[in-house]
Amino acid sequence: MRGSIAAVAEELGMRRARVLSRYGLHVAADRWDETYGAKTPMAQAAPATCVSCAFLVPMTGSLRQAFGVCANEFSPADGHVVSLAYGCGGHSEAAVMPKPLRPPPPVLDSMATDVFPLRPDPEGGSVPATPDPAEDLGHS
Repeated sequence: MRGSIAAVAEELGMRRARVLSRYGLHVAADRWDETYGAKTPMAQAAPATCVSCAFLVPMTGSLRQAFGVCANEFSPADGHVVSLAYGCGGHSEAAVMPKPLRPPPPVLDSMATDVFPLRPDPEGGSVPATPDPAEDLGHS
């Protein structure tokens, strides 16, 4: 009977002779929260938190409710234990590109066409085509 209990405990991962105390868990959690927690300047500026990020690898045990491991290679927290309230700007949803803006349709001010003559009208100028010899231009 004793052998079967030990086999089941080993399979469940509970066969360790020593475990981290509750105090030790709190100290570790405080340390992790200080470095990668919600109160850091980066987390304050981030658009979203790690709890909704696809790069967050959840932890097991009692710390699962507050911490996970970052698996985003472009994040400064890659490979570190992070608070679920932490944020770095490298959120999995941050890379979604917005759709390009469609230009508005052209605005037409009239439906008529404009006439552009190829040659100027000889009668349409303000100066006569041939100079008047009687006109004094003021030259000496």
